[in-house]
Amino acid sequence: MTKRVVILVLCFFVALFSFPILTACGKKEHLPAQLTHNHEHLNTDDVCDKCGWQVLLKTNDGEQVYLVKEGNVSAEYYCETITKYSLANPLVSVYISNNVTCIGSSAFRGCFNLSSIIIPDSVTIIGQQSFYGCDGLTSITIPNSVTTIEDNAFADCNNLTSITIPDSVTSIGNGAFYCCSELTNVYYMGTVSQWASIAGISTIMNYKDSRTKSNKKIYISNKCLSDIKEITIENIQGIASGAFYGCNNLKRVTISDSVEYIGSYAFYGCNGLTNVTFNMTSGWYCVNNYTDQITKFASNDLANKETAAKFLSSTYSSTIWNRT
Repeated sequence: MTKRVVILVLCFFVALFSFPILTACGKKEHLPAQLTHNHEHLNTDDVCDKCGWQVLLKTNDGEQVYLVKEGNVSAEYYCETITKYSLANPLVSVYISNNVTCIGSSAFRGCFNLSSIIIPDSVTIIGQQSFYGCDGLTSITIPNSVTTIEDNAFADCNNLTSITIPDSVTSIGNGAFYCCSELTNVYYMGTVSQWASIAGISTIMNYKDSRTKSNKKIYISNKCLSDIKEITIENIQGIASGAFYGCNNLKRVTISDSVEYIGSYAFYGCNGLTNVTFNMTSGWYCVNNYTDQITKFASNDLANKETAAKFLSSTYSSTIWNRT
């Protein structure tokens, strides 16, 4: 009997001391063996001498440690853990160490108290829904190492008012800023041509929906896009869909011979556009998104600046343009 009691007491203490580790790290089956021991004594950027994993971040109260290895944030266990932890113990501020190259899918999803985050310039990808529903965020500066912002990365960040996007970004996923109802200032650090070449830029230009009424202003090299009256698109191969959606003050556009593609709605709603110069007027045709009907443009029509402007902003604005 005594032996049985001792065993039961030992089991009780094992369970008692194991519980903080399991609740801090998440479900045990989601963790590699290296993370089952305690890391709470480490500080940010410290490397564990037992497993070689480096501290990625701590909560503002310093009670919990999250770890990263091989330069990536894992969506399987790391991201799940941080979401569960943040709901129970609100995560307010985050520092990500500079060995991280990717913020994984749903990494900070639902961290509604998160109000401050510094993304290091080692990060190249901001994953799907990584900051979805982070209502505490009011501004975000994306470092110039990032090339891709994936689908719904900042969706439903209802208090986000400004975001700074570097010229390194080449792709923005669907709904990246969906329902960011307070987003009023978007700062892009590149040129107008670079802006026009970003795949998925329409997610910023026309993100309004029935839930969102935004008075957003987009600044390209400190110039408000809605105030720009004349642009020259050069040194890029294509103009992305929705690139200049609703730019009512735009009057004159010059499209260089490097451009071979113009996405749908690129100049939709540019009601003031009356002068478009194609440096290469031959070989252009458009494809209807819904019927796949092909319309070939006569070179002399596109040589006419007013006709070209009408085609781009109105008559064929919803189609995809290509040049052979």
